[in-house]
Amino acid sequence: MVIALTDIILFVTAFVSFVYGTRIAWACGQNCNSRKTSEERMQKMKEYIPISTLIYFFGFIITSKYLYKFLLRTDPTDVGTLSIIFMSLINALMLSSAVGWFAMPKRRSLF
Repeated sequence: MVIALTDIILFVTAFVSFVYGTRIAWACGQNCNSRKTSEERMQKMKEYIPISTLIYFFGFIITSKYLYKFLLRTDPTDVGTLSIIFMSLINALMLSSAVGWFAMPKRRSLF
């Protein structure tokens, strides 16, 4: 019973972190419209992208444990904690950049 409750709490935490990370990255892309100067757009990116990356990072740390456990049928400790952390960080950076880029009006470049 306690194990099931722990899994439910972790699943909800990961889901909420993905929702909030997406919302923050989407707001970043919306604020980077083409009417602003490149300095203003870069300032918005420096404000929002690290926050959304950090929130995504927590979600990926939680879900990677379950992905290794259920889909790949291996123990997450066999892979190594450091590799899971680096994989989650890379995935978080890629996802926050992609969501921010998709939300940009007309998907114009920043420069």
